[in-house]
Amino acid sequence: MEIIIFDFDGTIVDVWERYYKIFKDWWNLDIKIETFKTFKWNTQDEKQMLEKMGILAKDEEFQEYKKFKRWALEEKQYLSLDKLIIDTDLITNIKENFIILTMRNNQNAFYWQLEYLGIFKFFKNNCVVLKPQGPETKTEWLILNENCFTNETIYIIGDSETDLNMIKASYTLKDKIIKVFLVKSGLSNPYKIIDKTKLPAEVIENVNSFLIG
Repeated sequence: MEIIIFDFDGTIVDVWERYYKIFKDWWNLDIKIETFKTFKWNTQDEKQMLEKMGILAKDEEFQEYKKFKRWALEEKQYLSLDKLIIDTDLITNIKENFIILTMRNNQNAFYWQLEYLGIFKFFKNNCVVLKPQGPETKTEWLILNENCFTNETIYIIGDSETDLNMIKASYTLKDKIIKVFLVKSGLSNPYKIIDKTKLPAEVIENVNSFLIG
């Protein structure tokens, strides 16, 4: 038996517009989203991004931006900018054999977004929302909830180091085969994630590539 664990942000939905608008609004920058994507794809260090744009942000100001960003990322005005990546016609093919595993501080805002995007009916009974606790958050959850998985093979579809780290659970869950697929639709370059972690994963174009494949 198999089960699929989907990440949400960057995997099920395109979050580029949300992150771009937050960055642009705070720093009052007149940049195109393509420029933001190029910088973000190459570095996750936003202070370094600013420096490459010729902006030397003071530490205090950058810390204020980070506070604003944490708040704004789960505000409806910014969440409403996200767009669906997943083809909902393909979801019916996998029936109940999947879960959405996401990290959000505001669970209510997450379920509001499902309604807003018109996908609540597909995912309402298959979501697990975790508080962000670092890059091992999802790995720790998987190990702690091993009894919930009678499945022999677990497929992880995501876009971040946190998703790729879940393969480490196989060191503990000896009876499980865990395979990770990193999508190109997220905020990070999947090849850089693999190179950094030295963990195995297959890189795919997007979530639909997996579902069709």
